[in-house]
Amino acid sequence: MVIDQTADLPIDAARAMLNHLRQFPTDAARNPSELAEQFNLPLAFVQNVLTNANRPVNREDPVLTRPIHFDLHVRAYNWMKSAVGRLSLQPVSFILVTNIATLLLVLYFGKFVPESAKIGMLRLDLVGIGSSFFLALVIHSICFYRNRRILLPIQTAFINWAFVSGSLTVSVLMSPNAPAEGIAAAIVSLIIGIFMLCGGLAGVGVVIALLGSYGYERAMEKRELQLSRQDLLERYFELQSRLERGTRGQRVYHWLEQTSFSRWFRRWPIPVVILFWLTMQITAMIAATLTGTGDGTNRVGATISPLNAAGYILMIGILVAELVGLSLIGFLSRSIQKALGYGTLGTVVIFAASFIPIGQYGPAHAMRVQNLVASFFVSALIIIFSGFAGLAGELNYRAALRGNVDRNDPASILAEMLRIQWRLSEGKQNVCVLVVDAAKSSRMKAEADALDAEYSFRLYQEWIAEKCGEFGGKVHSTAGDGAVVSFATCESAFNAARRLQTDVHRFNREDNILSLPFQLRIGLHHGAVSAEIDEVEFTEVIDIAAHVEGRAMVGGIAVTNDVVSCLEANLFIPLAEEVDGKQLFLARNPTEV
Repeated sequence: MVIDQTADLPIDAARAMLNHLRQFPTDAARNPSELAEQFNLPLAFVQNVLTNANRPVNREDPVLTRPIHFDLHVRAYNWMKSAVGRLSLQPVSFILVTNIATLLLVLYFGKFVPESAKIGMLRLDLVGIGSSFFLALVIHSICFYRNRRILLPIQTAFINWAFVSGSLTVSVLMSPNAPAEGIAAAIVSLIIGIFMLCGGLAGVGVVIALLGSYGYERAMEKRELQLSRQDLLERYFELQSRLERGTRGQRVYHWLEQTSFSRWFRRWPIPVVILFWLTMQITAMIAATLTGTGDGTNRVGATISPLNAAGYILMIGILVAELVGLSLIGFLSRSIQKALGYGTLGTVVIFAASFIPIGQYGPAHAMRVQNLVASFFVSALIIIFSGFAGLAGELNYRAALRGNVDRNDPASILAEMLRIQWRLSEGKQNVCVLVVDAAKSSRMKAEADALDAEYSFRLYQEWIAEKCGEFGGKVHSTAGDGAVVSFATCESAFNAARRLQTDVHRFNREDNILSLPFQLRIGLHHGAVSAEIDEVEFTEVIDIAAHVEGRAMVGGIAVTNDVVSCLEANLFIPLAEEVDGKQLFLARNPTEV
């Protein structure tokens, strides 16, 4: 594990860059060195901020949206789940214990259950042995899913392969009935067969671990996307507090990121992929030619020489090296798409290299039908494997980013703050806010019956929503004597205000049952809000519009210079006063008549 520490970070410069990128998000695509020079920040720090802030977030809904419930034997199921969960938190011990238990069960059914014992037409000993292996696979799969560690099923498979192969090899060599001839071929075939079986089980385990990691990442992303605006603000200022306290954390990298192969791959990805597969393919062709394992003369039952046996073992080593390299390339890609591309490139290199004349290899050998079919299936497996490796790298990268934030890495914290700022600004828009208020509303209520006042003011609020809705207005909030309504344009807001001042006389005649009429003051202001106005409880646009409404005359409409700039200036009369730094204007004709 390699650690990078950031010391003496200029917080003011970092905050200046943060504010700059909030106002100009497209600058996040600029060369990091330019931003580092502009704000006098370390280049590595700026690179980490931009890389982490631009990590993708998958916004699609998961396929399974409801949990699966089990109704039968709930207590037994919960007990087993809890027990397996506790044990699987220590995966090495868990795998070891389950392997020993499986071995004991197999020995019991193989040694102590007679072959004559049957369940119907099935032998009880074979059923017991098969059930033991199946139960072990299920329990291991649960462990892989819960731990989400890609290497765990690979390590488990390798240990099982070494243990089983070694045990069976010793048993064959020590058996008094072992044939003198063909024993090497039998042992090699046994080792290869067990290797392929364990490799297949490792592949299944890796897929299960990836599904566990993918499910966890989706749950975390879903939780992040469901955060309310208030939650995001709290998270933002919590991160800002951690940054200002100057707590210097440690940026932790995956050990694979620090290998020489990783550094070469980051700098020259395509040449590294080409060189790797070309080297592997030529090495395999030379080894097969020298040991006689690739000439097709060794058939089932034929005697295998020690040289052939060594060749097969060497080919297994080359295969393992190819799998490791393929996994590294996909993992370091941090992207399924890139990993699939590199996998496809690798298949092209392998096919092209098969035309090199080495021993029995060459164009004629490569163009044989059976070899073409084999190449097709190998290519498909390489591409599929690359995709899974790319998914593993992407999931690991996302988890590492969150971990670095938790460890107070300044670059990761600043990147997270920037991502929150971008989310808070996603709905930024210009709106025109109308604030309407009923003058002397307290007197209207005091001189009326309480139920009469409640009834009339309810109708009053419904009337405001109806009339403003005719011009596309959306009621943001209401009080007993007024309302705040947002509009997309100044024109629609101004027309709605004139409609209210015009139609209020009809409302007083036909709907209002109070002795005093509704008399309106209306204020308008145009400006930007950082999100949908319904999501913003406190915004300057609403505050200014409310202050403007307080300066309006009864029966009149007051607006700011921002509203006038969107309409015809001759519709308004300028006033020699300002509100919150905005010049006031009165509508010349506040009604439609």
